[in-house]
Amino acid sequence: MSAIFPFLILPFGLANVVSNTVMGGLGLPDIIGGFIVGIVTTGIIVLAKRRGCGNWIIWAAVTFVPGLGVPVWLSVLLDIPYLVLASSLLIGQCICGIASVMLVTALERVGAGKLFAFDGGKQ
Repeated sequence: MSAIFPFLILPFGLANVVSNTVMGGLGLPDIIGGFIVGIVTTGIIVLAKRRGCGNWIIWAAVTFVPGLGVPVWLSVLLDIPYLVLASSLLIGQCICGIASVMLVTALERVGAGKLFAFDGGKQ
């Protein structure tokens, strides 16, 4: 959604904080890590879209930033090898990335960005 509505960078990071506070279960590393991953992921999407990248960048950011970032602290806290966590998270994040590209593409086709005075991440 940040590809169309760039003002959502900080709210997505804060949504991760709330989610990991309520449902995370791994405490402060999960809360802080989720915030950072959320900000970085949405920030990459907004910057790339402003530079003219296609919607494929959404798939790449949604797949690789959380898929490779989250296992950093999970592998330490849960004592599970990094590659085991990364491989399983990358598969799940790949599915989310594909769904995100389809959603943003559909919203761009119906002009959702123009409805809210935004045009595909460009103000």
